[in-house]
Amino acid sequence: MSQPFESPVYRKWIRWQECVVCAKLRGLGVRLEFRHPVLGVVECAHVGDHGKGQKCSDLETLSLCAWHHRIAPDSHHVLGARFWSHHRLNRQELIDQFQKDFYADEGARVA
Repeated sequence: MSQPFESPVYRKWIRWQECVVCAKLRGLGVRLEFRHPVLGVVECAHVGDHGKGQKCSDLETLSLCAWHHRIAPDSHHVLGARFWSHHRLNRQELIDQFQKDFYADEGARVA
């Protein structure tokens, strides 16, 4: 079995993006106030398809704050596959958009 693609540069870029759930909530006019500094920290969440006990490719990661990634009752770690329908997000569209944005940003950095 081959190892999933790893990219520290991509993971670092992901952690600089806004949490996809918080961004959606802000767009809906929801005011977000995190009272604990760790709750607003953005993490690189591996959200692509993978087998049990395995990680997907780094190119299948999205930015989720610690709250929405691991801590909240409706976090990705708690809800698993139901997370996306619960938050009304299209996981694959987000993955595709993040990859497109990363490569566009990378081109701007190189030029």
